[in-house]
Amino acid sequence: MAFLWQSPIPRSPALKVLADAMALSIVVLPIVIGVLAYRPTKRYFAEQKRVDKLSRNAQDEFERRVEERTKELTSTIESLNAEVAERKWLEDALRESEAKLRGLYELSPLGIALTDMNGNYLEFNESFQRICGYSEKELKVLDYWALTPRKYEADEKQQLESLNSAGHYGPYEKEYMRRDGT
Repeated sequence: MAFLWQSPIPRSPALKVLADAMALSIVVLPIVIGVLAYRPTKRYFAEQKRVDKLSRNAQDEFERRVEERTKELTSTIESLNAEVAERKWLEDALRESEAKLRGLYELSPLGIALTDMNGNYLEFNESFQRICGYSEKELKVLDYWALTPRKYEADEKQQLESLNSAGHYGPYEKEYMRRDGT
């Protein structure tokens, strides 16, 4: 066997055995290290496989949850869209109904007036103005007590009490005093 290290000094048999052992360890040691290193590498790959499987399972679970949540959100959006469409339809129907009522109010041959709880005129139609003989500007500064004959005061107070307690007024019919006193 040839040695990598040759000493010019003659060797004793013990040194020769030691030198041979060292030479052998230089050749054998990397092989032993490789064998020993192989086992942790095998464990590493097994562990890596396990981690990869756990990662795939976690990714699959995440994707399942995302898909489930997406379905829930899609359903919620569809429900909200249906509610918005229904609300829009109801608002259109309400506007149409209000327009009809406004037309009946404005074109009615009967006098119609809206007052606050103190009797101040808030709104009235043209028929009411014609019946009373007052202009819009004049009616806005008057209250219905100014147009109510004295003989209706008790009935009027009873109607107001009914409005306060039961939440409705009338039906109630009365006369009004015109601007000219009739």
